[in-house]
Amino acid sequence: MRTRRTWIFVAWALLVGLIVAVVSQACGPAIAVECPRLDGSQLYDPWCDVCASDKTIKGCNRCIVDPQLGPSFACCTGPDGGPEACPDGGKNGPTGCAGDCVPAPPAGWGGPYLLWPGTHGTAPACPSNAPVTAYQGHDGLMLPDAGCAPCTCAAPSPSGSCAPPLQITASASPCNAGAPPARDFGPPPAWDGTCTAFDSIAAGALCNGGPCAVSLTSGPLVVTQGECKPSTATLIDAGPPSWNTTVLACLGVYPASACHNLASTCAPRAAEAPGFLSCIFQKGDNDCPAPYLDKHVAYSGFHAPGCAPCLCGPPDSSCSAALSVFGDGACSPKPLLTVDLSSAGPVCHDLPSAGVALGGKRLVLAYDAGACAPSAGGAMDAGPSGASTFCCLVS
Repeated sequence: MRTRRTWIFVAWALLVGLIVAVVSQACGPAIAVECPRLDGSQLYDPWCDVCASDKTIKGCNRCIVDPQLGPSFACCTGPDGGPEACPDGGKNGPTGCAGDCVPAPPAGWGGPYLLWPGTHGTAPACPSNAPVTAYQGHDGLMLPDAGCAPCTCAAPSPSGSCAPPLQITASASPCNAGAPPARDFGPPPAWDGTCTAFDSIAAGALCNGGPCAVSLTSGPLVVTQGECKPSTATLIDAGPPSWNTTVLACLGVYPASACHNLASTCAPRAAEAPGFLSCIFQKGDNDCPAPYLDKHVAYSGFHAPGCAPCLCGPPDSSCSAALSVFGDGACSPKPLLTVDLSSAGPVCHDLPSAGVALGGKRLVLAYDAGACAPSAGGAMDAGPSGASTFCCLVS
């Protein structure tokens, strides 16, 4: 009898427990479950809840990311709990990003910015979602037709001069025999060309058994050239350079952590600013990293056109002189020989007779300063400077 009562009590307890369980599950409190991911596997999400009355997942509409697999997004939606792609591929809305979650800039790059490249002088104001002007530059430099005034050279400076030959020699052979010098008949040091009997040769003087004075050879005159001062290079142009493109970069302040994907960052939404692109930035002219492959190079300024400096070549200065040789040391009365000298090279003349006395000599110098030929000059084109590279997402 006692055993029967025990079994009745146990059955009664089980029945009461079953009734309580059914009532509590009719639409019980929300509990955390695993939500289906796009690939069909399960991922725990505490924002999902269940109602045991129909065993359906409901209220599960939050984008979630797999901490092991990285950016694998899913949304649990609908009465059947089927997986559905998040809006904008999981970039916006439930992620907390008010703009777009875009790939984070690589190391050394800034941004993202909203970039407007367009016709010079028509740049808009920065849009409301990126109100800060971060950069304004230019592209498409247009150069004026430029030229330079011809270069000229002033007359050579008076430092140029002409000096007597350093050597005059008598030879025991005629000029056409090419015999070596036999005796010096040279000038004294610092000779100014006036009459001198320095190094005279007596009549009948012998060299190697023959007359020393058969021909006379004079070295070239010595020219000291002056210098010419060039004119200043002068630019002749039609006006300053100009640009045909303005480049405007605008910055918005968005928390990068608003994006679940650690490889992404929150940026102003380009679709909300017509004509603007989502771009990263680096100084210099650089290659663009993927996926920011739409390259725009802008410049902060330009170097102005100019002219290369004018230069002057050496003057074509020259010397000429008349060398008169006399039989006596007083340079009188009539010269035995008058020889025209130059700075071009030595001159040889045969004497009137072999073995004649060479007593005195006199030199009359003439110096022509000449002129210098101008060179160089010419226009140097302007060019852009201060390059910056903007790399944009390809739309």
